[in-house]
Amino acid sequence: AFSIPLILKGSETFQMIPLGKTTTANLKSEWQSPSFNGNFLPEYKLDKSGFDATWSILHFNRDFPQVWKNASFKTDDFSFGLSLLQPADSYAKVLRTSKYAILFIGLTFGFFYLLEILLGHRVHPVQYVLTGLALVIFYTLLLSITEVSSFNLAYLLSSVATISLITLYSKHLFGMWKHALIIGGFLTALYGYIYILLQLEDSALLAGSIGLFILIGIAMYMSRKINWYPNTEKQDILSGI
Repeated sequence: AFSIPLILKGSETFQMIPLGKTTTANLKSEWQSPSFNGNFLPEYKLDKSGFDATWSILHFNRDFPQVWKNASFKTDDFSFGLSLLQPADSYAKVLRTSKYAILFIGLTFGFFYLLEILLGHRVHPVQYVLTGLALVIFYTLLLSITEVSSFNLAYLLSSVATISLITLYSKHLFGMWKHALIIGGFLTALYGYIYILLQLEDSALLAGSIGLFILIGIAMYMSRKINWYPNTEKQDILSGI
């Protein structure tokens, strides 16, 4: 039995090659975001205190013998190890948020259009443009406040400012506080939903798909009684005459 103390420095990954008949490796760290890779995955425990990973590999599981000559086998192809992922910083979170920009603007415009049809209030294209600009300014506010504060506080301040601005503007568009508060509630739910997606990692796609399915269902329910062709009945009568 022997041991070799090593001082390692690196910036990407730590890889090992199973050269022994039985290769056993154990890695412990306080790092909370490991990414295990290679041809062999470990048994591991992961919690807030870090991770504890153990590999146990037999020579039957590799495609090269115990002894050989020359460069007959590429042992690097059977390496295993891990990368220490860098958790998303504030700028990465802002970038992730900006990827939902089209979703933000599209859903908001769609909701405005449904209210326009249901309530009978016409919204001018210029008013749509101004609302879209207010939604875009949200990302500028988010980035600028993040540079001097935490992302969570920046998201809260930016979303509150944007929601308040559009809600007040909607009061003048639709004429009643009740309708403006409906829009404010919709935007609050939308921004809250996107914030939850930003906190998720493994299940973000699942949560996003379910959320979009629910939104489409709500839109279909709200528009189920809208007569999109109000003059169809008159045209049928005239064609019969």
